Amino acid sequence: MSTGGPSESIRRSARALIVDHSYRILLCNFRSRSDETYWITPGGRCEERETPRGTLERELREEVGLELRTTQPLVWRQTIIDPEHFPGFSGVDNFYFLVRVHGFEPRGALTDAELRDEHLHGFRW
Repeated sequence: MSTGGPSESIRRSARALIVDHSYRILLCNFRSRSDETYWITPGGRCEERETPRGTLERELREEVGLELRTTQPLVWRQTIIDPEHFPGFSGVDNFYFLVRVHGFEPRGALTDAELRDEHLHGFRW
C-alpha cells in the first residue's frame, strides 16, 4: 500500500543551460551536505503548483539576477528513478531550458548567506 510520503515522490526542478555569445556556459558551485563539490547549472526545485518555466524565471532572478524576456526552449527532460539520487525522494525530474545571453556578472536577489543556505558557493563561466 502506498503511503504517499516523501520517499515516494519525484522532485521536479527547472535548470538553465545559460550560454553566452562566446559559447561559455554558466555553472554554479554546489556543495552537498556531505561536503562534496559539484558544478551544476542554475535552477532549482519547482514549488507547489509552479510550472517548470515559472520555476526557471524565479530561480534565475534569485540566483543570478537574470530577468527572462522571452520564452526559453526546453531542450532536455531528464528523469531519474532512484531513491539514492536525491535523499527523501524516489527520483528526480529535471527540465533543462536553453538561455542565450550576452555575458554578465551573476548577482541575483539572494544574499551570499541565502545562496550558501541553498548550497551554492559561487558561479563561473
